[in-house]
Amino acid sequence: DIISILSTNSNGRLTAKYFKAHKEDLEHIFPQTPIGDKIKDKDKQTQILKQYLSIINKLSKEEKIIIEDNDIDWDNIEWRNGIKEQINNLITELIPINSLGNMCVLHESVNRGYGNDFFLEKRIDIMRKSQEGYFIRPHVYDAFNKIFVKRQDDTIDMTMMTKWDKDDILERRKYIITEIHKFLSNE
Repeated sequence: DIISILSTNSNGRLTAKYFKAHKEDLEHIFPQTPIGDKIKDKDKQTQILKQYLSIINKLSKEEKIIIEDNDIDWDNIEWRNGIKEQINNLITELIPINSLGNMCVLHESVNRGYGNDFFLEKRIDIMRKSQEGYFIRPHVYDAFNKIFVKRQDDTIDMTMMTKWDKDDILERRKYIITEIHKFLSNE
């Protein structure tokens, strides 16, 4: 955020108090866990579970987690905890969820409602909250708009704005490191 502010052409300067954390949380862009403890909408939770399984099964060369629709039992705490542990263990091996590329700082009034929402839901809400006047840090806004993505050719992959995966995490991490390096070396 400091680099973003100092790099603008604006003559206005923010005082240091704007760069101190105040009622802010760290948010995982790619959710930490696929299964929340407070399941309200079982259909939505099943959709989230299937999305997680699709992502991790594509990344995993060895271990795959296959769950049939008739195996899903959200009312069974043992089943829910077992699948949650199995998925969480595999995710931590495959996806750098706690890395610089997957983390952002959001005010608690913005962050607290996300739970296990996926990127698209978070993205839409962050854009809406920005429009409503909530303060969204420039770096967070840029992350959810994927300004770090480089176009490879003239084609546009419209689905890239609806998903967040390991490639996005690694690319954003690389982008952050490059921007900090350029700023510190005055390039």
